[in-house]
Amino acid sequence: MIKKITIKDEASYQGDAEVIDGLGKFSFFYGANGSGKTTISRVIRNPHAYPKCTVDWVNGTPLQTLVYNRDFVKETFSQAEGIPGVFTLRDPDDDTVKQIDDLEKEKEKTSNQISSLSSQLKGVDGKSGKIGDLKKLDDDFIEACWEQKKSMMMTSKKCSKVLETKR
Repeated sequence: MIKKITIKDEASYQGDAEVIDGLGKFSFFYGANGSGKTTISRVIRNPHAYPKCTVDWVNGTPLQTLVYNRDFVKETFSQAEGIPGVFTLRDPDDDTVKQIDDLEKEKEKTSNQISSLSSQLKGVDGKSGKIGDLKKLDDDFIEACWEQKKSMMMTSKKCSKVLETKR
């Protein structure tokens, strides 16, 4: 929880440092336009960007802060370029956007590889390809086994006749 906020030489807080203390678990800031509400939210969101300002936390332990101000709206909700009426919701972090773009390209590349390998596997008609080759090899093997069995049966019959005649 924030214990105290000190703001100096930022926007409407010029001159002596302004100290905001006595804050509770939930604190609301309201006032006229230009009174400093957005400045307070900016300092809370990123105190390191304001070297003359401080945010003091209870027990000195800063918590994750989520600030929903006009900066958040501008960074998060943006209109897609060239497509009027289409809005995107995104993280304003450029590294994240680049990672997403890179992953989209990798996804497309992987999808193309899957399509190519699937075509090799199933063939253009869905019956040829490696699966068709395997089916033909399997059929040829079964036929070869059947021919071998027939040949052995003939040999066995010949042997039986020879044995009968010798008795």
